[in-house]
Amino acid sequence: MQESFDRVVRDWDSLVRCRAYVARNPEKARLRSNEFILSTDEKLRNIDLQSVRPAGLQPAEPGTAQPAESQTAQTAEWGTAECNSAGRTGHSPMFQRTGHSQLLRAKKLGFSDRQLAFAMATRENEIREQRKSAGILPTYRLVDTCAAEFEAYTPYYYSTYGDENERRESGKRKIMILGGGPNRIGQGIEFDYCCVHAAFALRELGFETIMVNSNPETVSTDYDTSDKLYFEPLTLEDVLNICDQEKPEGIFVQFGGQTPLNLADGLKTAGVPILGTQPESIETAEDRQLFAAMLDKLGLRQTPSGSAITTDEAVAVANKIGYPVLVRPSFVLGGRAMELVYNEEDLRRYMTSAIDVTPDRPVLVDRFLEDAIEVDVDCISDGETTVIGAIMEHIEEAGIHSGDSACVIPTFSLSQKVLN
Repeated sequence: MQESFDRVVRDWDSLVRCRAYVARNPEKARLRSNEFILSTDEKLRNIDLQSVRPAGLQPAEPGTAQPAESQTAQTAEWGTAECNSAGRTGHSPMFQRTGHSQLLRAKKLGFSDRQLAFAMATRENEIREQRKSAGILPTYRLVDTCAAEFEAYTPYYYSTYGDENERRESGKRKIMILGGGPNRIGQGIEFDYCCVHAAFALRELGFETIMVNSNPETVSTDYDTSDKLYFEPLTLEDVLNICDQEKPEGIFVQFGGQTPLNLADGLKTAGVPILGTQPESIETAEDRQLFAAMLDKLGLRQTPSGSAITTDEAVAVANKIGYPVLVRPSFVLGGRAMELVYNEEDLRRYMTSAIDVTPDRPVLVDRFLEDAIEVDVDCISDGETTVIGAIMEHIEEAGIHSGDSACVIPTFSLSQKVLN
C-alpha cells in the first residue's frame, strides 16, 4: 500500500506541475484564466492539504492485502478533492482579500500571479509587489543528480514555496540565458544550439552562466553546458523570481527563439537589463506596421500587407491587396498557425476559429506571391559590420515551409545584381 501511495504522490506532483504551467499559459491550452481558476464541483468535499497522507487512503494492516479497485477509488477521490480544494481557494471570499496566509496558500497550491491578478481584478505586477512586500517568495531546491554519492558538478534548481533555500552563491559576475522550453512548431532545436554556444562564449569571458530552461531533452540542460540550471517555466513571473535571487548583470533573450522573445518587453519594464537585441528591435521585426515603415525608409520593396484584429478588418485588407493572401498571428515563428487563404469564406473561418487575436497581437495579412522564388539569407551583425553566412535558394516555389523544402548553395538562378 505504501508503494501505491508513493506512486500517487509522484503522479500528483506531476499533475501539480502541469497545472501550474497551464495556469501560467492558459491560452496555449485554449482556456480562459477565469475558467481555470474558478471551475469547481461544489459537491466534492474539502480536505486538509497539510495532512501527510491523503484523506481516506490508509495503509493496510500487516499481512493483509487491499483490493486494487479500492486503492484506485480512494486515490481518485483524493486527487479530485485536491483539485477541488485548489479551485475553491481561487474564489473564496477570504482569497479575494489576499490576506497573507491565504496568498501563501494560493502560491503553494500553484496559482500564478497572473491568475491571482485576474481573480482580484488587478494587475499582475501589483500581486507580485504585494507578495514580495509580504515576504512570500519562492525558494529553490537542489536536484541531487549524483544520488548523494558526491557533489553535483552543476547545480540544478527547481522552485517551491517552502522554508529551505538551497541556492548556492558564487560571488562571480553572472549572465542569464533564457532557453526555448519544449520543442514544437516555431520553437526548434536550432535555438538550443544558439543557447549552448552563448553559454560557452560567456564562460570563456569569465562569467558565471545561468541557464533557464524547462526542457530536459536539450543540450542546454546538460551538466557541462552552464554553471547553474533552473528547471523553471519560461514565464515572466518565474524569470523575475530567479532574477531576484541571482541578480545577474543582464539577460539574453535572443538565443532561445520566440518563447523568451515574448518576455523581453516585460523584463525590461521590470528593470531587468536586456543584453544583445533590445525589445524595441524585436518589436520592429515582429510588428508588421513598424517593419513596413522601416522597409519604406530603407527603400526596399515588399509585398502588399496589412494587419487586423477583427474579421471585418481582415476581409477589408484582403480585398484591398487581393487574394490569395497569407495570414498568420504576429509574434510567432516557424509558420505556426499560418494559412494560405484563397477566398473570403476561408478567411472568415480562419479568423473565427483558428486563432486568438488581441489588439497587441493582430493578425498579419500578406499578399501571397505565386510562382515566386524563395531565398534564405543567414547573416549576423554587431550593428556596424554584417557578415553573410550563406544565401540559399529554395528548389520549391515560395510558400513551402523551409523545414519541408530543399535548398542549395550557391544559388542557381539569381543574377549577380540580385545577390549584390
